[in-house]
Amino acid sequence: MSIRILVVDDHILVREGLRRALSRESEFSVVGEAASKREALVQIPHHSPDVLVVDLHLPDGNGLEVIAWASALTTDGNSCINFL
Repeated sequence: MSIRILVVDDHILVREGLRRALSRESEFSVVGEAASKREALVQIPHHSPDVLVVDLHLPDGNGLEVIAWASALTTDGNSCINFL
């Protein structure tokens, strides 16, 4: 079973680079990407990622807000969140 990752960054080159790098590892699967806080809030419940890779500076908010919201959705206590 692979680790499901959602990448949240407003720069497309960063998202593409992370997707390519992570896809080289068989244990990782990038299940979605978001370019804004709003997109992330839609993608997170849809994909239920195991890991978020989040840019702290987004055009419509900040990554900490995304992280706080995603953490509140997690009920199993096994969330893992990374920062860019």
